[in-house]
Amino acid sequence: VRSSGFLSTSICPHVRSMSMNAWLNPITVWSGDPNAATNLKIYRRESDSLHPGPANLWVFIDENPTSINDGSFISDPEIQDWIDYPAYYHNNAAGIAFADGHAEIHQWRDPAILTTVNQSSGENPQSPPQQNPPTDLNYLQALSTLIIN
Repeated sequence: VRSSGFLSTSICPHVRSMSMNAWLNPITVWSGDPNAATNLKIYRRESDSLHPGPANLWVFIDENPTSINDGSFISDPEIQDWIDYPAYYHNNAAGIAFADGHAEIHQWRDPAILTTVNQSSGENPQSPPQQNPPTDLNYLQALSTLIIN
């Protein structure tokens, strides 16, 4: 970090690296297709988390600093792409906090996560997982929300 005084031009890291699950009481509901209705559960109250259960619903995740574009982290089970990218700077792992209060360190193996995302455009490109099968993506999607029919 380099700085030359209060309110001066400086090179600083991002001020945060944590993001919240996009399905927890969102202001605007994410939809990969703006013309499609979402079939995913939105959690508005604590009692909504009974399915899948608070121990299986993540609230906060370490997000890759180059992918931070808002306060929420989207992991959409209906889209087989990474939309936001978890951090990997803790020995290729990220911290994940759950609704029941426990936290885990999850080590990633998908090369799509383990590379720096180019954020020069200000938009996150959707990127397909490079893992086959997409174990990391499936893991996070299963803990993000439920598909309802």
